[in-house]
Amino acid sequence: MTREQNIIRAANACRLHIHPSCDDPDLRELLRLDVESLLALPNAKAVRDTSHALLVRIERAQGRPALYWKEFRPRCRMDTIKEFFRRSKAARAWQGSLDLQRIRLRTARLVAYGEAPRRSPFRMGRSFIVTEEVADAVNLLAFLLNFPSQPSVRELSRKRMILREVGRAAGRMHEGGLYHGDLRLGNILLRFGGEERPELYFVDTDRVLRRRLPGNRAAVHNLMQIMFLFVPGVTLSDRLRIVEAYAWERALGRTAARRLAKSTCAWVQRRVRRRLRIAVIERDPREPVAEMQRLLQGIEALRRT
Repeated sequence: MTREQNIIRAANACRLHIHPSCDDPDLRELLRLDVESLLALPNAKAVRDTSHALLVRIERAQGRPALYWKEFRPRCRMDTIKEFFRRSKAARAWQGSLDLQRIRLRTARLVAYGEAPRRSPFRMGRSFIVTEEVADAVNLLAFLLNFPSQPSVRELSRKRMILREVGRAAGRMHEGGLYHGDLRLGNILLRFGGEERPELYFVDTDRVLRRRLPGNRAAVHNLMQIMFLFVPGVTLSDRLRIVEAYAWERALGRTAARRLAKSTCAWVQRRVRRRLRIAVIERDPREPVAEMQRLLQGIEALRRT
């Protein structure tokens, strides 16, 4: 593991951790800025601003990759309480990325992270993480949402290869003793490398834990998170390919793989039924009711076999 260099930011006593391979005077000056000063820069633009996070993209000169600055905000009061007992979200995201890299899974290149001390027991301390942009990468969920409705044979083969790679990555993660608390396709970036091989990059790594859950709990929970999506081009067979690749990566036998698939489908079935009931009651037009019903029918047919 690469050792970090620490400095103290005098402006607000924010402790900075800069990766040695990225340390330079320009970066240090950038990290000393507060959010308002950062957004005032002509090369900085907020790409996402929600109640729980601010994401800023920073262009750099001389052909260097752009930077992403993510500042964490509390999602709820529990986040503020949890800060008493564990490290900041930025520190956890940094460590989570290092842990994934240790088992040969890709993440965005780490640049720095910062933590400010808590000024009140009722407020979460400020923390942020800075990473390099992954060139030519797209969000995996967005890629599947834009997948052609009538794909060619080559496009179908590419989609199946990508989903199998997702299953293998999840299997490698669990074999390495890691568990991801938010393993969704929206938290994975996709890039095609040499010979059109898909390369997956994990982002939002603050919920990566060094934990082995008893039995198949980690497998079922993470596979359920991956399979609990409603994209027109992703069928039940595609979801089962993810489970099949996961089982292959972990060298599970045929019986164990089949049991895992049924357990995961049972969890997905319960979640989909609950969401479908709410969608019918609230009559929300944004909910993919037809996709949920189609998935339920496929799971019920599978469980009868």
